[in-house]
Amino acid sequence: MLLTIVIPAYNAQRYLRQTLNSVLCQKGRGLEIIVVNDGSTDSTLSIAEDYARRYPCIRVISTENRGVSHARNVGIRAAAGDYVGFLDADDVLCADAYTPETEALLSEGAFDLVSFGCMNADHSLRFGRLNPERNRILLREDPGFLRIANERSFASRLYRRTLLEELRFFEGIRYAEDSAFSYLAFHRARNVACFDRYWFVYRSNPHSALHNTHGWTYILTDCIPAWARAAESSGDASGRWDCWGMVYSSMGDYVGRSILSGVSLNQLVSDMEHC
Repeated sequence: MLLTIVIPAYNAQRYLRQTLNSVLCQKGRGLEIIVVNDGSTDSTLSIAEDYARRYPCIRVISTENRGVSHARNVGIRAAAGDYVGFLDADDVLCADAYTPETEALLSEGAFDLVSFGCMNADHSLRFGRLNPERNRILLREDPGFLRIANERSFASRLYRRTLLEELRFFEGIRYAEDSAFSYLAFHRARNVACFDRYWFVYRSNPHSALHNTHGWTYILTDCIPAWARAAESSGDASGRWDCWGMVYSSMGDYVGRSILSGVSLNQLVSDMEHC
């Protein structure tokens, strides 16, 4: 198996068919699709199982509701592909994402990471905004290698499965877990191949976790813990300092936004104490 696409799905009945169809229409071969049903209460599971009955490349794993990070981790553990990609259940792959050319590139196995451009669109997949990549190959020792980790969505990249053997998404965190994951993947990688093609379309879903954060408390409850745990997981002093820098950056962001919105000093100190 060459490529595994992991799709975490929670109450995704509105979009899941379109998402699966976008992967099934790809021209590349050696493709495995793992749908992780994250304790959905709608018809997500029945839709996924119906597709699995019709398409042997699809596997369905059902778990209790423990969040998107847990679902992705379940998919990583079950993946058989040499490379692993991630796609949320309300996003879609571009029509010519996984081509025979991409398949040939992955077959060579020369790169730890393969990066593409991505698009942003509204919930109806209209009014797209492009985030292009450019053709280049970067090595771990090249200046700026780590800085490109969060230039685009983590889902616009394919990860060598062996790179993920000791790397997982931080569970219990709704926001910034993907940024920390992306940084740590780059931190472990030897190289990345970047290509000026588009891999997926990110759908701005008003019902997603990001759109349901209240105020700026997610910086305290999610961003700071994510980067603190990333610091603990970094393999050397440089990585730890980078991640702790993101912790302090997040704290400064929260303080700045709070002051501008008129939050009292007492409330600000109380919030930080409970972080």
